[in-house]
Amino acid sequence: MARIKFSELAKRTLTPESIARSRKAAIKEIVAMELAELRDTLKVTQVDLAERMKVSQAAISKLEKRNRNIQIDQHQSSPQWAET
Repeated sequence: MARIKFSELAKRTLTPESIARSRKAAIKEIVAMELAELRDTLKVTQVDLAERMKVSQAAISKLEKRNRNIQIDQHQSSPQWAET
């Protein structure tokens, strides 16, 4: 059986609809995560996150202590800090 690269297989099998469904499911999972869990998953320290969001480390700590959920779609700078 011939080997095929994943990128070639994906081009042949993944439809735009299935990609959109997967992205939507992933976004729901990310939105449901608490800030500390998301930060840990991304392997980002409080200091790094604070610098990227232009806030203090103490502000990040307070958010995590309050156990608040951060909705990515409500925070305009989220995509920028998550892309590095």
